[in-house]
Amino acid sequence: MHHIAALMQNSARSADGMAATLLPGSHILESPRIILYATAAQTPLFLSEMEVLAIATDHPVILLRRSDGSPADLSVDIALPGPADFSWFLDYRLFRGLAGDSWLVPLGSGPSIHLMRRELFLSDHHPYADAWDREAGIDRASAHFASHRIGAWSW
Repeated sequence: MHHIAALMQNSARSADGMAATLLPGSHILESPRIILYATAAQTPLFLSEMEVLAIATDHPVILLRRSDGSPADLSVDIALPGPADFSWFLDYRLFRGLAGDSWLVPLGSGPSIHLMRRELFLSDHHPYADAWDREAGIDRASAHFASHRIGAWSW
């Protein structure tokens, strides 16, 4: 959440000139080394571009998607390149724990991704106890995200 909020405040470095494979408007977060992009387009648009970008740079690619403009309607697609395989995590949501920890969580089954200062940590354990707790954390993340969105970033 810190890095995503930082991006919305335009403090992340633009990826201009890094590679021809970058999506227009992509940003690179220096720590952890992630490529971040946002769009109003619905899935499956940009999935193939994300895959090419993740493989070409060997960095995770996070694509923020929103359909109606509200932070509550924000979904996240993640492409994680690995040494031996490639992993997709589609239709995730931002989650904020009571202690302020930030996660990407699935609406259904699948691992959660802990957003740590130096890395993304994939976990089979969810940061919530039940569906109600998951929704409360998603609401906290939406409110936090909305409160840190300063300036404009074209979707």
